[in-house]
Amino acid sequence: MGKMRRKRLSLTARQVWLACLVLGMSLSACVPIPIARRGYVPNKADTAIARGEGDGCSFNATSQKGLHRVGNVEVSSYLYTQDFEGVSPRATLRVGVTERFEGTRFERAAVNASGITLQEGGRVLRGRLKDTKTHTWGSGAEKANYTSFEVAFPSPSGLGENVRIVFSPNAVRLGGRTIPLKPIRFELDEKPLIYMFPCIPT
Repeated sequence: MGKMRRKRLSLTARQVWLACLVLGMSLSACVPIPIARRGYVPNKADTAIARGEGDGCSFNATSQKGLHRVGNVEVSSYLYTQDFEGVSPRATLRVGVTERFEGTRFERAAVNASGITLQEGGRVLRGRLKDTKTHTWGSGAEKANYTSFEVAFPSPSGLGENVRIVFSPNAVRLGGRTIPLKPIRFELDEKPLIYMFPCIPT
């Protein structure tokens, strides 16, 4: 009888220990980690703001992407600053062109980077195309084609609290036709993002 009781007590103690271990690991997995950032938020008076575009790991992320829709085409604008140690800061605009499939083939998107200017502190800086990426996803009526263009501006740039992006009439094109885009004002956003460990960006 004594052996059975000791065995049950031992089993109960082991279960309590395991429960405490799991609880401790769960709690440690929810440690808030602040991550510094330097980005720009578009003025909602100039453009629609993307919804649900925050980082899934951060609970205080705000969308920094402006949207412009024309028929089955959506153009996004995302402005950020690359500020590495020992390197002069440089503003970069990511222009994304998404075309929803409505015909027999997708049209080719193109960006004239020199037709996009950054107005900052009395300076007017012309863009330079740095990178282009294209991918297609979905099928049938949900099929879409996305092309992103990284437009970099001369450094130093991306330093002001308020900047303005201006698109020339032929800056963004799809299948040879121009997509008119209005100027967009951006405001600097430097508040740190709070990530929940271990979901940390690389």
